[in-house]
Amino acid sequence: RPEEAELAAAAEVLRKAKTPVIVAGGGAVGGGENLVHLAEHLGAPVITTVASKGLIAEDHPLSLGSTLPCKETQELLAKADTILAVGTEFSETDTWCDELPMPGDIVRIDIDPYMIDNPYASTTGVTGDAAMALEALLALLSNRGPVESSPIENQVRDIRQTIRENESDLRKT
Repeated sequence: RPEEAELAAAAEVLRKAKTPVIVAGGGAVGGGENLVHLAEHLGAPVITTVASKGLIAEDHPLSLGSTLPCKETQELLAKADTILAVGTEFSETDTWCDELPMPGDIVRIDIDPYMIDNPYASTTGVTGDAAMALEALLALLSNRGPVESSPIENQVRDIRQTIRENESDLRKT
């Protein structure tokens, strides 16, 4: 069970976030519904790794799917003031790059305490089951009103469109 002090610290970072992004890995699979509700509440795009593909519907307005290797997704991470990383190792097979550009705060949720600061140092970490942690964060953030999501949804739509166009261009060569 996640520690209350860790959850409170994570909630405080997320409460202040203006441009959050969620990266969900295989460890988040049990918490899909809460992850989607939290993304909607924060107005946060969700990037899934291959291990968590399907955690959020691919056609959900906040879903970027498994696009961590894409330049457009990495540019979004670079501009985010907060990354919520849930159950992800940020492995080479997820990113296909040496280092992701993540200069903002990083909130990590993982069942393995070693992963809280590996390979990226976190601002705050929550050690425990992802589903339980997401449910608790949702409850702690309920007093923060939901974010107006249409500008974020438009940005996600544009990124997905650009990625699709780039994939089409690759098929032509």
